[in-house]
Amino acid sequence: MKTVKINVTSAEKASRWEVIVRLIWASLCGIVLLVAGIFAAIAIIIQLFYILIFGKRHMKLNKFVTNWLIALATLGFYKNYCTDERPTLLPKF
Repeated sequence: MKTVKINVTSAEKASRWEVIVRLIWASLCGIVLLVAGIFAAIAIIIQLFYILIFGKRHMKLNKFVTNWLIALATLGFYKNYCTDERPTLLPKF
């Protein structure tokens, strides 16, 4: 079993233009993650029934939902000014 590790880095100095870019970029990423979140919710429901029937996880569904959660957390750190690392527009699924 792997543990979750989150490394957050940020500098004290912040750019005013970065705040404007951050708002636009976070909005675009949020829209993409909203659409992916609908599919992630469907995957969670399918995963529930898959586990009930077969007694094991479907690893592709598990990886999709895990990657979506990682992308959501990364966007949350960026959007809330906790880090300066800009998340990718399309997360790896």
